[in-house]
Amino acid sequence: MIATSPYFGRLAQQEQDYQPLARPLADLEPLLVTRRNGIRELAQLRGQTVSTSDRLANLTLAAQRYLTQAGFIPGQHLVIHPTGSHANSLAALLGGESAAAIVSVSALHQLGGDTGSKIRILARLPHTTPLLYLGHKRLGSARLAQLQQRLLAFANDTPQGRAFSRDLNHGGLRPVSEQDMRVLDPYVRDLKGLLQ
Repeated sequence: MIATSPYFGRLAQQEQDYQPLARPLADLEPLLVTRRNGIRELAQLRGQTVSTSDRLANLTLAAQRYLTQAGFIPGQHLVIHPTGSHANSLAALLGGESAAAIVSVSALHQLGGDTGSKIRILARLPHTTPLLYLGHKRLGSARLAQLQQRLLAFANDTPQGRAFSRDLNHGGLRPVSEQDMRVLDPYVRDLKGLLQ
């Protein structure tokens, strides 16, 4: 079994015979944020640095797609700077090392503190599947169904699971639909381009 980002999960399904079992109820909500007193328009990002957690993170790929569609080619019109974590990305922003940061609503929730009062949302990006739990097909369909049932029961029906889901801002777990997986395909193509 694995728990992974949705783009890597889709690759695991397509290329390694993993079966999607569950995903959080809450979607991933990527945000492009600036300092409270920072830039106020997307156009002001030209020539600037945007910090993010990791260059292969799903929210980074979603943001790069969004920025490219808005006319900003990363590496040409702006710099995407991976910092290793959401906390580092926000620290780079608040410390003036970047003009904007790519974070998620969940990451802001998990980091807590007074960060929300120091930043302003410049853009809300399209929602996407946040995380996938998958099992390999070699476990067999009966075992996979049992694992799925146990994951869902834990997250949705036990006090520990509900606390776990609350702390991660997942809202519980649900089965993964075919639509959940198909919507990931453009991002998987972007990911493959970065990995080549």
